[in-house]
Amino acid sequence: MAFVIYDTLFALLGVKPLAWHMAIFVFRTLTVLAFWGVLNVIWDGFKKENAIAALLFLLYPVYLLQPLSVAYSLHWSMFLVYMLSVLFMLLSIRKPRYFLLLTILSIALQVFQLLMIEYYFGLELLRGLLLWLALRDEPIRLRLKRTLLHWLPYLFFDLLYVFYRASYSQLYGYERFGAMTFFTLIGQPLAFLLFYLRAAFQDLTEILFSSWYDTFNPSLFDFSTRSSVFIWLSVLLAIFGLWAYLKLLRGEEHTADGESRWARQMLQLGLAAILLGVLPGWVVGNTVFGSNPLWNDRFALASMFGAAMVWTGVIYLLVPNSRHRYLLLSILISLAVGINLRTQINYKRSWEKQLNFYWQLAWRAPSIQPYTLLTSDGEFLFYMGATPTLFAVNTLYPQSIPFPQLTYWVASGTDRMPSPQEFRAGAPLQLSARASIYEGVSTDSITINYQPEEGQCLWVLSPQYGTYPFLNPGTLETLPVSSVNRISSVAQGGWIPAPEIFGREPKRSWCFYFEKADLAAQYSNWEQVLSLWKEAQEKGLRPGHGVELFPFVRAYAMRNQWNEAVQLTITSSKVSSRMNGAICNLWSAMKADSTGPASRQDALQTINDRFQCGL
Repeated sequence: MAFVIYDTLFALLGVKPLAWHMAIFVFRTLTVLAFWGVLNVIWDGFKKENAIAALLFLLYPVYLLQPLSVAYSLHWSMFLVYMLSVLFMLLSIRKPRYFLLLTILSIALQVFQLLMIEYYFGLELLRGLLLWLALRDEPIRLRLKRTLLHWLPYLFFDLLYVFYRASYSQLYGYERFGAMTFFTLIGQPLAFLLFYLRAAFQDLTEILFSSWYDTFNPSLFDFSTRSSVFIWLSVLLAIFGLWAYLKLLRGEEHTADGESRWARQMLQLGLAAILLGVLPGWVVGNTVFGSNPLWNDRFALASMFGAAMVWTGVIYLLVPNSRHRYLLLSILISLAVGINLRTQINYKRSWEKQLNFYWQLAWRAPSIQPYTLLTSDGEFLFYMGATPTLFAVNTLYPQSIPFPQLTYWVASGTDRMPSPQEFRAGAPLQLSARASIYEGVSTDSITINYQPEEGQCLWVLSPQYGTYPFLNPGTLETLPVSSVNRISSVAQGGWIPAPEIFGREPKRSWCFYFEKADLAAQYSNWEQVLSLWKEAQEKGLRPGHGVELFPFVRAYAMRNQWNEAVQLTITSSKVSSRMNGAICNLWSAMKADSTGPASRQDALQTINDRFQCGL
């Protein structure tokens, strides 16, 4: 059902990254404002204090996946729908004149968000507590009666949803999450109890305490980079700016008992919200603590406002002095600002790494034959995963195969791949991702190596790289059948990567000249290789690894400019260590591929003496 949201958002936003980032920011901000509205309906005399809890919710550091705007636009848009549903439910009590209209709106939003996503189902059970608090001025019996009466319509649709989800496999022929832990353990009462008790303690600790560690991790106090200095200055400015603002901002007057009662209720409701927020994950066996730390934030998303409420309530209960209280809250909020800034900077670097990869691949391989498999030794685009990367590669090139067939596949490591022996023998491949399928043969593959953190460009590897000692063992497993001949030097129909997705072509750095030279060398276009070398030299560009000089060494040798080939080889050995084996392999191949003047023999002798090649 989520396609309804994505179809609408893609129609409105297209594929422009900035538009998606702005959209998810708007969803998040509106969700927080709706939450503030909910708190103000329940505790209408504590607007300032409620605003502090809402601000902490906005920035709470347990959720750091905000940059994944497309993936989590569904989650935040439905969080907004849930919060609006709760707000309308509470307003229906406060505004009896509009009770029917507000109730219909609230239930419609409830049903809609439940059909779109299951993340907020646990929070549906919070409605009873919210209604109970909103009706606190009623006598106990009347309060209980009205709470149940107002809650019943929502409970009815919650029960319908439970039956619907429990019948999912019968309705659709598959279960999205496999066997549900809840139904697996329900027949084992002790195991059931132990699982949920452990999950509760672990996730409460993770959400309330562990999530703050990375806001002041000792390793973060490294002022050697501009970004680190900028972030800590921002944190300090935020602390003092927010502290001053909170001290000057006038709020409602409260008695000590009234404030204490509000803080206790805030704390209690927050604890309930945390536990109910993570409940859907527990039902399918996913806990915040026990899941992959790269992606476990999503299981804590629904608990964010509960955690903000807990900390707000605790601080108001334990710190009676308002100045000290505001200072402590300012520190927490500002530390959250810091980690969110740090996350955005990390995302920016990751995004730049991705763009550089796709553009370097486009430079090195303007066209690749269909049904080609790209292999690497492990994930090289962190925070992405193999599936988004393979779809991005398929988006990078024109598609000649109709949906649901995929033109290319990207294998990061050995996952879903045959054994090395079967791979090199030419194993048939039948793979699927989402609603798409790929069929090919393992020998129709190209092995790549991408480590920009080491100063390297993208390397498209041929079997000749097999003797290079600086390649990882996993890379060497697939390298013998790497078929660079599946790359064409001419793009189909003048194709270029879509700028609205991959950005404009980057400034011509060293990697542009290396990739283009490596492509030209593949087709023995030595004049073009030397022309690229000359242009790179004129711009003062230098390689990050000695291997990246090899196309130019080969070009000089193939043009019988052996002295230049020798000098450039010596330079490559100075750029990187452990180059002897690679250099000897290169010169052995050039010796076999060439004949020429006496300078050739002199060059071979020089290389042999210097690097002990045995040529």
